[in-house]
Amino acid sequence: MIEELKNLPAFVEKLPLIIEQLGQIPDQIRDIILEFEEFAALLYTGLIIVLLYILLSLLFLNILTLIGAWRTFEKANEPGWKVLIPIYNLYILSKIIYGNGWQFVLLLIPVINIYYSIRFSLDMAKSYGKSTAFGIGIFLLSPLFISIIGYGASEYQGVQREMLLIRK
Repeated sequence: MIEELKNLPAFVEKLPLIIEQLGQIPDQIRDIILEFEEFAALLYTGLIIVLLYILLSLLFLNILTLIGAWRTFEKANEPGWKVLIPIYNLYILSKIIYGNGWQFVLLLIPVINIYYSIRFSLDMAKSYGKSTAFGIGIFLLSPLFISIIGYGASEYQGVQREMLLIRK
């Protein structure tokens, strides 16, 4: 303890320097916070730009798909505007594929709709003269493949299957 008291005058001499250094800590913390805020603002700006890009890309894709589906309906001698009405467009598409529109209800039943979505896609491909592989493409990437039918040279072949429930 006496040894520590002997070092006390040296500590007292260094005390103003220590207090000055402690006074600089809030300034350093403030500088760190300002740098973080600048980084966060830059990060948020980048995030907003990316989200805006994604949103505009999806909007563009939806417009192209809408135009392709419109033309797909017109190829089957149905007015294109019918594609704009959410549930009604499934009814019309079912009518195009099967000649009777009531089968679209099977697409609204959970679990069963998985099978009928695949069947629906395969039959739609056949209705426009396309292959089974194209039907699988309609199931997996419907915006792209329906647009291919709409923009492409494929012609409506008519009803290929009477009912979804009956296999020929």
